[in-house]
Amino acid sequence: MTRGEDSTSEAVAIAASFRQQAQHYHDLAARTGHPTMHSSRAEFIEGLEIEERMGLLLIRAVDLGILSNVPGLVELVRWYRDPDQPHPIFPEFTSLPRVPTNVFAAGIELLAKQYPEALGPSIHIKEAFSSDPAEAADFRSKNWRSWNRFIEDGCRLFADLIESSASEHRTGAPSGECSHSPDFTSVVWYGVQHRFTPGQQARAVEILWEAFDSRCPTVGEQTIRDRIGSSDDTFRLFKVFNRRGQKHPAWETMIHRAGKGVFELRSPSDSPENPVS
Repeated sequence: MTRGEDSTSEAVAIAASFRQQAQHYHDLAARTGHPTMHSSRAEFIEGLEIEERMGLLLIRAVDLGILSNVPGLVELVRWYRDPDQPHPIFPEFTSLPRVPTNVFAAGIELLAKQYPEALGPSIHIKEAFSSDPAEAADFRSKNWRSWNRFIEDGCRLFADLIESSASEHRTGAPSGECSHSPDFTSVVWYGVQHRFTPGQQARAVEILWEAFDSRCPTVGEQTIRDRIGSSDDTFRLFKVFNRRGQKHPAWETMIHRAGKGVFELRSPSDSPENPVS
């Protein structure tokens, strides 16, 4: 099985899990009124566990790069992992716990902004994240029907988007192997061969490849600089792969900028329409 086929299979499994968790949430809400408000202690914990599982599924889907059509999700996952990253929706909530349940709820809000016709108007989810726990609980209690519908519909829409992305990858993803020589001076990336000069180019590709294989594909430019042994304070990865005005064939086809000062390897099907240098 190729790397692309493996990712597609996992995406299909994630979509199925989203639908399963949405049904669990619906069933629990039908019994309790609201999974985390009008319930026994056991049902309260069950509701939180469902939301946590949905958050972890969302994080994994973002890591696979199959929800790039929902702006803000990548930044949301970075917020979850990086204590210095501000929240992409509620930057003023500096003490908001960086837990999967909050990733999921904020992800639903981002989804609603992108697809308002599918989820309807926002239920002002910001109030549900109030820094005052009593105010947040009161909001969720008064709006529990809207909250439940928002969560369930959001889960199913996430599943639809993931399945659609998996289908596109299945029919249009580039085929071919991904392999490299021991020193990364020669690489085959989805069937396309690239050669890199020994030293900074090969070492940078090795670092990015390790991150890609770990399923956490992004690496900071300064981290790359330090690990390849450069002492240049004006170091830019772009310059490593662009010599004398000649852009390396792997730049923007294999090596991509993922944000300010952050880079990653991407398959050809995941390449942006408007690459950034």
